[in-house]
Amino acid sequence: MPHYSTLSAPKPPLSPEPVHAGLAFRLVLFFLFFWAGDAVAVNTQPDGVQARLTTTSERVFVGERFIVAVEITGSRVENVQRPELEPVEGLRIISATPTRTSSFDVRDGRHFSTIGFRYTLEAMREGEHTIPAVSITMNNQAFTTNPLQVTVLGRDQLHQENADDNIFIRLEVSNQSPFRGEQVQAKVVLYFHQDISVISYQPSSTWRTDGFWLERLTEEQGPRAENVTVRGQPFRRAELMSYSLFPTRSGEVSIGGYNVTVNMRPVSRFGDASRFVENFGRSQRSVRLRTQTVDLNVRPLPSPQPEGFSGAVGQFSVSREVPDTEIKIGEPLNIETSFVGRGNVSLVDHPQFNLPEGFDIFQPGENLNIQKSAAGISGSKTFTDVLVARETGLFEVPAASVSWFDPRSRRYRSQQLPAVQVRVLHDPGIEIAAAGLQQLNISPWTGAVSWVRAEPRNMLRNLVFGFMFLLPLGLFAYAWTLKTQLDQQRMQPEKIRASKALQTAQHHLSLADAQAGAGDPKEAYKSLNRAVSVYAIHRMQMPEANYPDTKILTALQQQLRPEPMLYNRLRWMFTRTTEMSFGTQASLDNYRFDRAECEGILDELEKLFD
Repeated sequence: MPHYSTLSAPKPPLSPEPVHAGLAFRLVLFFLFFWAGDAVAVNTQPDGVQARLTTTSERVFVGERFIVAVEITGSRVENVQRPELEPVEGLRIISATPTRTSSFDVRDGRHFSTIGFRYTLEAMREGEHTIPAVSITMNNQAFTTNPLQVTVLGRDQLHQENADDNIFIRLEVSNQSPFRGEQVQAKVVLYFHQDISVISYQPSSTWRTDGFWLERLTEEQGPRAENVTVRGQPFRRAELMSYSLFPTRSGEVSIGGYNVTVNMRPVSRFGDASRFVENFGRSQRSVRLRTQTVDLNVRPLPSPQPEGFSGAVGQFSVSREVPDTEIKIGEPLNIETSFVGRGNVSLVDHPQFNLPEGFDIFQPGENLNIQKSAAGISGSKTFTDVLVARETGLFEVPAASVSWFDPRSRRYRSQQLPAVQVRVLHDPGIEIAAAGLQQLNISPWTGAVSWVRAEPRNMLRNLVFGFMFLLPLGLFAYAWTLKTQLDQQRMQPEKIRASKALQTAQHHLSLADAQAGAGDPKEAYKSLNRAVSVYAIHRMQMPEANYPDTKILTALQQQLRPEPMLYNRLRWMFTRTTEMSFGTQASLDNYRFDRAECEGILDELEKLFD
């Protein structure tokens, strides 16, 4: 949690004058205030103003980036000048220009506003580092924050194992040579001597699992200890947590150490007087344990990959369903393709199909359903292609082959999806309108022509008749033109998505706020990640799919070449949201900062694309 203190403007020291002199001085001040009225009130210090310096993490590793925020809070916060963060040896300021944030809160019936300035720093050297107090000016009055202590740990401390002969933890994985995308189960296991009683344990809130997609599995019951023999001694073994990890890249990939704080106390054996005396009066104590680092040799998927492979790794079955095979012009045709099984369900991409001509193709939908159990991750993922018919006739959704990789048999498996016949019918409403036009049976005049001067009354009647005749034709022409424009827009869904990119991203930000308000930090950070990802995909007019963050950054690299700072902020945001989305114990403590940073990145990207 961030530590801060509230500092106000310094008070003048007490005067050593006699009591009667002090009383007279206070009376003079009273009359001066009474005479000055509102002019004095404007220059006084605002009530309840707080200046503070906070950070997203007080313990970081060398090379890791973190956020430091300078905030000022009060009932009336205005005319705040940008503060300057002093350089600190061992810490590097990444963003010279901070991101400005603002928020509003109600406490005890009073309204409070907060203005903040967020700096991005990088840890360069291990040790204890102090960020000095920062001066922030509001309404020409200076307020001073608290100093901030940051501990930078060396990279070698990631791989330390704090264990003794009586109690230690291990990280046990099901497979140390998996294929890329294959599900690997990792268990955090506690071993303790039978002379030790474990009272409680607290797992770490963060876990460095770069290169993996992480899902925590559901334990049906609490940890249960079993008797085992370790180094010839009687021990107890208890599985504390279980995870499913999916490697996202091949080669040597390391799983970082996992921290667990255990509360324990020694147990005396009945009849052993010496041990009873030794443990008599000793209270429980807390120990911090860390697992070893596990290195995996992740094998790449075999080449060549078959046609129709969408990244699914595991044991799956694929099916296709077309709910309505007879539709009318203008009605949607839904083609649903479902992957069901055990494996990397979340990472399956949308399969590519040949779709029939004569349809407008819209953005496909996705529906993910995951089941977590002690056996691992299973579930289903359904892709819905949405097509709208532009003409009548009999059409065929072509047959397709979909493939996935089965790590058990070490080969690709395929499933054939059958072709589906679809009939598109006329819309009865259109036929009725056409029939109404055909009822205008107009025959040409024949014979000799003689010119007769028309009377004014007859001329007026002819004009009214012509107007009544031309009005329906004009309305029909306008409707046809409007329909043609809509059809052209439907033929370019990418441009429509690009124009609504910011609106779609703001929808995900609102969803993140609702999830944070409901106390669901993981889903809130997933929505923050989705807001930036969807914006980039729509703006770059990329095909709709679940792209990894690295691919989105690569696609934006050319656009962000003139803005290296924005590129670094975006990369940090992807890393931050991913760690919080799939961390062991995500927290909402710093959500407000991260949400403001995400919104600031979207504003900068919008300016860049415009």
